[in-house]
Amino acid sequence: GMQLQQWLEQKTDRFMAPERLRIFSLLAGMMVWHGSEPSVYANTCDGVDWRRAFAVHLWYGSSYEASVSEGFARYLQAFKGSRDDDGNAFQAAYATAPQPHYAPAAMEADRRCDSEVDFRLRDTCFHLLRLYRKQTHRLQRTLDPATHTPYVLDYQLSWPLFCVLQSLHYEHMPASLVARLHCNFAAQLMSLDMWPWAVMVALHIPQASLRESLVKEIIT
Repeated sequence: GMQLQQWLEQKTDRFMAPERLRIFSLLAGMMVWHGSEPSVYANTCDGVDWRRAFAVHLWYGSSYEASVSEGFARYLQAFKGSRDDDGNAFQAAYATAPQPHYAPAAMEADRRCDSEVDFRLRDTCFHLLRLYRKQTHRLQRTLDPATHTPYVLDYQLSWPLFCVLQSLHYEHMPASLVARLHCNFAAQLMSLDMWPWAVMVALHIPQASLRESLVKEIIT
């Protein structure tokens, strides 16, 4: 930080290579650094995917005693930007948003979740971090296939992930949505002529009547 300040005061930063300024800014824990001229600017998250941007805020933008939640909060502010009490922009967003890997970098598509509330399309890992930080985070958002694949009827990751989360006592997903998840994955397996596995999935349905009717439908 002192070296950057010295370059700023002497206005020698304009002669420095942008890559070197980014390195010094990163080591100083300054995610964004404004030089002596408008053209002299260092953004440590420029051209970096969201996972690396989060890691940069956790490892370099936070204190050594900071928790994952604190690093995550800093990253949230980095890609959302911040506003003052009057709602005016205080800090512009400078980091990549946590979109799924298949989504174009400039895409900020809105989707509608099962609760009929609009939300931005985010990566599965981002939702897991949110769940780690806030245990009441909606599981239906985390398990939406669109968070990891462009094929919205592909539940081959969503279903096993749900089972893992359930084993860790994340059980606040509405029963109707849980049943829908089981039924959708069973239907996907049936379409692939994998009916024994479809039966196994159907047996996880909590509602006895629905479980029984679906198993009978699969095997007949």
